Amino acid sequence: MFDSGVGGLSVYLHLAQQLPTERYVYYADTLNVPYGNRDSGDIETLTLKAVEWLHKQGCKLIVIACNSASAYALDTARRCYPHIPIVGLVPALKPAVLASKSGHVAVLATKATLNGTLLNDVIVNFAKPNNTVVTKYFDRNWYLG
Repeated sequence: MFDSGVGGLSVYLHLAQQLPTERYVYYADTLNVPYGNRDSGDIETLTLKAVEWLHKQGCKLIVIACNSASAYALDTARRCYPHIPIVGLVPALKPAVLASKSGHVAVLATKATLNGTLLNDVIVNFAKPNNTVVTKYFDRNWYLG
């Protein structure tokens, strides 16, 4: 499992509950966190470095538990390692669309996630056909703390 920090630990905890006998390897790139304000080339390079490291550890499945890395590097990682299943994350837009009573959903995320093709594909292919308006929001001041 890979994340740009430790946020993916919640994903790990869920997986460990579902698959308790599996061995887990967690790559937290705390040296380069946050990914959300990096350009797409940096995100892709850092993600492929993490995937390569996990591959060398013998991982039989890789989870990219970072929305920004999933948005910009998931497809490339899958092309570079076609023999390993690689799963990415996208903000929980589908359940939000299904639960919305107003037909409006807000997505608060990093700039990289909001501008990436992964989220926008979900908007085009799932939210729009369900007549849901998606508002994307990124607050630089909040994010930089």
